Amino acid sequence: MNSVIQYLHPPRLVIIMPCYNEEENIQYSYESLMFILNDLIAQQRLNSSSGLCYVDDHSTDKSWGLIEELGRRDPRVKGLRLSANQGQQTALLAGMQSLAEEFELFLTLDIDLQDDPKVIPQMLSAIEQGAGIVYGVRTQRSVDSVFKRLSARLYYYMMKFLEQGIIKNHSDFRMFDRQVLHALLDYPERLLLLRAVFPRLGFPSAQVEYSRIARKHGDTKYSLFKMTTLALDGISSYSSAPLMLVFVIAITGIMVSVVLFLWAFSVYLKGIAIPGWFSVLFAVLVFGAFQLFCLGLIGTYIKNIYNEVKKRPRFHITDRLNV
Repeated sequence: MNSVIQYLHPPRLVIIMPCYNEEENIQYSYESLMFILNDLIAQQRLNSSSGLCYVDDHSTDKSWGLIEELGRRDPRVKGLRLSANQGQQTALLAGMQSLAEEFELFLTLDIDLQDDPKVIPQMLSAIEQGAGIVYGVRTQRSVDSVFKRLSARLYYYMMKFLEQGIIKNHSDFRMFDRQVLHALLDYPERLLLLRAVFPRLGFPSAQVEYSRIARKHGDTKYSLFKMTTLALDGISSYSSAPLMLVFVIAITGIMVSVVLFLWAFSVYLKGIAIPGWFSVLFAVLVFGAFQLFCLGLIGTYIKNIYNEVKKRPRFHITDRLNV
C-alpha cells in the first residue's frame, strides 16, 4: 500500500508554484487550479485542506501583493517570499521544504500553466495505484519556438548520452508523496537540478502524458541565459563524463601530434622544403582551442566544488503567508 494512504485519507495535496514577476498569472492560476482541486475534494479523493503555495522569487512587480490578497480571501492559499532572486529550482525547494510536514502529496508546476493541469486527476490516480512519483511528460510542444524545441531535444539527448536518467520531455511538472520528499531533502548539495535528482531516488514511478499549451498571460521570465546555465549546472553537477572527455581530447591530441611529427620528420629526411606557416598555424589554433575547452570544462567543475564547500544557505524567506 502506498505510504500516502497510511498518513491520511483522503490525502492533503499542495501545488507549489515558483513565480518571478508573474502578476498576470496569479489570479488566473488560482482560479484554474482551485477548480480542479475543488472537484477532486468533492469526489473525496483529496482532503478539503488541499491548496496552493506561491513561492515569490523576489519579484519586483505586484506579484507578492496579489498573493497576499488571495491568502486573505482563501486560507488554502499559502505564500513564501524569498529575500533575493535564487532561481526556479531553489524556489521550488523552498516551498517543498517549508511544507514537508503539513501535506501528504506535493505537486510542482509552473505558474503559466503551459504544463496542462487538467491531467492532475490522472496523476492522482497513479499515486492511488502505488506510485511514489508521477512525472508529467510532454507529447508535443508545438506552441514553443523552433529554437526551444531543438535545444530541448539536444539537451535531453546529451543527458541520455551522459546516462543521467532524466525523463525525456519532463521538466518540473510532477506529483510525489511525503516519503519521496523526505528522501529528496536528504540531498545536501546546493546545485540541485530536480529533474535529475528525482529519478535517482528510486521510488516506484509512473508517467502521465499531455500536450503543452500556449501561455495565456505575460511573457516567460526564463531567459536563454538562465536555461543555458541550468543545463550546464545539471551536466557538471550530476555527471563526471565530461571530465573523461578531457582525457579523451588529451589522448587524441597526443596521437595527432605524433602523426604530425612523423610526417614532418619523413618530409625532412626526403629533403623537401616545408612551407611552415600553415602547419604552425594549424597546430596553434587546434591545440589552443583544445586547451581552452578543457580548461573551461575543468573550471566549471571547480566552480561547483567552490560553491558546495562554502555550504551557504540556499535561501532566506522574508515573508510567509498562511504557513
